[in-house]
Amino acid sequence: MKIENILPILLISLLTSCALAPSEPYKFYSGPRVDPSSTSIVKPMRTFGGPAIIINAVDGKYSLDYESMYGYPQNETSANRLEPQAILLAPGEHNFKIKFTFTDVVNKLEMITLLTLIGSSPVKNATFQKTADIHFLTDAGKTYTIRYLWNKSKGEKGITFYVEACDNSGQHCTEAPSTASNELSQIIPGTLSAQQLLSK
Repeated sequence: MKIENILPILLISLLTSCALAPSEPYKFYSGPRVDPSSTSIVKPMRTFGGPAIIINAVDGKYSLDYESMYGYPQNETSANRLEPQAILLAPGEHNFKIKFTFTDVVNKLEMITLLTLIGSSPVKNATFQKTADIHFLTDAGKTYTIRYLWNKSKGEKGITFYVEACDNSGQHCTEAPSTASNELSQIIPGTLSAQQLLSK
């Protein structure tokens, strides 16, 4: 493989590996901080070198506008963490605007179906994004992970979202009832920066 084809993969893996680094949950509820056991934790699914889910907004408010996130990102390095990776919420009904994003070289088999949407543009890699609104109920003391399933043979139509709920031990997990709506997909030629991925 030519070096110009390898570089995008290395960049994507670096960005995703930075995004996998652990971080403290951000407080996304009003009022004074309370014991974490009385709150719910929500996380987006992240995989090394693969697609990532970004929590773009919670209950109608852009994630980076929450007080606990003021000052982030300080630079491109911190932006690569693609925060928030974990948030604390008061138990109850919540709405999340999420962004599924994946970048790959154009000649990889898993992108062929998607790349038919942008024709024969002379690009070496492309970014696939799918946004959606996810609604579900959270309980105190539980951790919820917004996950995806992707049947790549069906392209954008093969992506479905679901929510996994786990107890404090992390050993007992079940699928939580959730609904997804306002799903929108797009193909963007080239690799997006972390700052672009975090945009509204």
